[in-house]
Amino acid sequence: MIKTLKIALIVWLIFFVIPVDPIYDFNLFAGLYIGGCYLFFFSGILIYQGIFRNAEKSNTRFAITTTPNLGVYFYLGVLGMFFRFVDRYYLRGIVLSSDFDEVLMALDNTSITLIGILGSLLFFFCYIPFLLELLTKRPKWIYFFLFLIPVIDSILIGQRFQVLTAMVLALWAFFYYRSITFKRVISIAVVASLVLGIGVVLIIIRYMNHGMELYYSLTESGYAQTLQPTDWILKGQDESIAMFYIKFIISNMGQYFYHGIYEFSYLMDFNPHIQPKLGQSTFKILYQITSPLTGFNKDFWDQLPHKGIYLSYFGLLYVDFGLLGLFFQFIFGALWIHSLRMVKSGQIHYFLLYSYLSYVIIMMPVTSMISYGLGNNILTIAFITIAIGNRKFVIRQH
Repeated sequence: MIKTLKIALIVWLIFFVIPVDPIYDFNLFAGLYIGGCYLFFFSGILIYQGIFRNAEKSNTRFAITTTPNLGVYFYLGVLGMFFRFVDRYYLRGIVLSSDFDEVLMALDNTSITLIGILGSLLFFFCYIPFLLELLTKRPKWIYFFLFLIPVIDSILIGQRFQVLTAMVLALWAFFYYRSITFKRVISIAVVASLVLGIGVVLIIIRYMNHGMELYYSLTESGYAQTLQPTDWILKGQDESIAMFYIKFIISNMGQYFYHGIYEFSYLMDFNPHIQPKLGQSTFKILYQITSPLTGFNKDFWDQLPHKGIYLSYFGLLYVDFGLLGLFFQFIFGALWIHSLRMVKSGQIHYFLLYSYLSYVIIMMPVTSMISYGLGNNILTIAFITIAIGNRKFVIRQH
């Protein structure tokens, strides 16, 4: 628990030192709402711990001596992969190209089929065998290959969040029962650099497809509508090639990851009386499946001030539930600490739920990983994994 909260604090601290200048003053209500969200979140944790005060201590560690039958998850992942590819490349006729925007537009303009809906859910069982084996031993190569399929799928259509999600989940699984050593820190740095490099390449390709100069994008992109680069960044145009790219990467990543906080602030200035959408973002997949009955509003995003731009977790929570989002945070905090308690007790089929909720907590200043990055799908799979893995696991304390 402490590890997650420390990383979340670091993410917030980075927010205050990135070399970007906000265009607008921060809205007071937005700041109070963010503070209230954390207050209710920690209240949920503390009350849950008070109820289960006789549960395992936070420093208790367990070694799992039996593992679940991963074959079920493996075949469900393969089936999901098959359904997803059939829907996307056969039934909907999507053609991969170097222009990521064309692929994303084609996906948006064609209706997903029933096979596609099933595939988008089952697809993320690809994660389960690799993550559960990685907890305690070296995973089989076939599980590693299966784990990479969602990552490769995201790279092919130019999406970056899924690459980051896969890396975070893998690191969470690897270090849950292992100590951090210098060699492992170096390994993390190499993997993180690779992920960052992939992200930067995808950004550059997308800008080149639009005929947009890199530094021009820092001042004119969607992210720049709330956050502008500092003069120190802009001077990079007149420096060496290496410094040019270093400053571009720093500023672009800063704008990309933190503009959502200021988007929420701007939303409160732009439309402070927005009507709550009753979870259309947070429970998006449920609304989509039941759209004939619920009348899911596909124009939901059109009501936001800037199109195609992320809102922070808190912004989407407010748009979905208004002030009731504070009570959602209370439940979220209790659910997160419950999933951690289950993992500590040896019920590793809770691990995907615990690790992904931890990821959501860390990314709160950036955006809602429940709504974005196919978070709805991953969390659905996490709950299905819990339902499937109802067998008891033998553990030994050490």
